[in-house]
Amino acid sequence: MRTPAKIIVIVATLLLVLCLFMFTSVLLGTGVNDSPVTVDIQKGMSVNTIAGTLCGAGVIKRAFDLKLSCRMLMLSGRIQAGRYRF
Repeated sequence: MRTPAKIIVIVATLLLVLCLFMFTSVLLGTGVNDSPVTVDIQKGMSVNTIAGTLCGAGVIKRAFDLKLSCRMLMLSGRIQAGRYRF
């Protein structure tokens, strides 16, 4: 394999591992609140606002992880408004 091709493979692999780590830490990581929590997501809320709301409710530990994961997975405009129970 040529050197530039090796570099591309290494960088792609590292990005994939980072994406998987962030995705699993957001979805599988536990928040700080062990009891059920209901959160209302309003239509038009930004990912930053949603992440802050979930973090404030104790659903997730760090808002940054959710914001980064949504940006990397291009989910920023796809979060549905509604009442969610965690």
